[in-house]
Amino acid sequence: MKTEGNRKSLSALRLSVAMGFALGLGLLLMLGLASRRARMPSYAGRSAEDWLNENFDWSNHTTHDATVPAFRQMGTNGIAFLVETLGRRERAFSRLYRRMFVKLPTKLRTRLPRPVYPEALVFGAFMTLEQLSLDQGDPAPERTFPHLVKLLEVADSRRRQSSAAVVSRYASMYPQLDLAPFRSELVRALNDENVEVRLFIAGPSPVANLVGPEELARALKPALTNFNSRVRRVAQEHLKRAGLTNLVVEQINGP
Repeated sequence: MKTEGNRKSLSALRLSVAMGFALGLGLLLMLGLASRRARMPSYAGRSAEDWLNENFDWSNHTTHDATVPAFRQMGTNGIAFLVETLGRRERAFSRLYRRMFVKLPTKLRTRLPRPVYPEALVFGAFMTLEQLSLDQGDPAPERTFPHLVKLLEVADSRRRQSSAAVVSRYASMYPQLDLAPFRSELVRALNDENVEVRLFIAGPSPVANLVGPEELARALKPALTNFNSRVRRVAQEHLKRAGLTNLVVEQINGP
């Protein structure tokens, strides 16, 4: 009986320590968020981070019905926040708080800030930028584009792929962009080990015209024999659009 009582006391003590620790982390997080959000762009009384974070459920799906119009209203400041979010990395503090948060009683969780999931925010920022570009919603794309191109060099293959998708959309939707200063970076992306990155970058006609048929052919020729039929089809479409139909026919017919 005494042993059982000791176990219960130890469990209660551990729970109390965990709750106290989580409360302390929560307080520090709230102070940090308050300071950070005071410097963020906002719309309708909500910070830019709130607009991204609150539109996510726990499955990492997002609803853009409200988010995209909100960022459209924030203008260049909102766009700058989205670009900054693309490079966000999870800190040890946030990771620890998230782990503690899910172990707390429901009543206590409702009194603390919800954990921020950097990967979800990054995905939301990419999606929002892509949606805004559809109606040329970025009032200063020439300021945004260099930051997007820089993200083509990050180590994370998934982020490079998402970056390539947005770079491709900007190159297509903002004809006023001068791509020439970024030729070397775009050629490097055309030789990325991730075939999806190559396909995204090769898609826009302005990029194809800038890098030239030789670079385009070198980048896309391996994709013509890819095991994935969609990859093969997209590569063929890009090459035909660039006037490299002969290369496609040769690859299809074989030696």
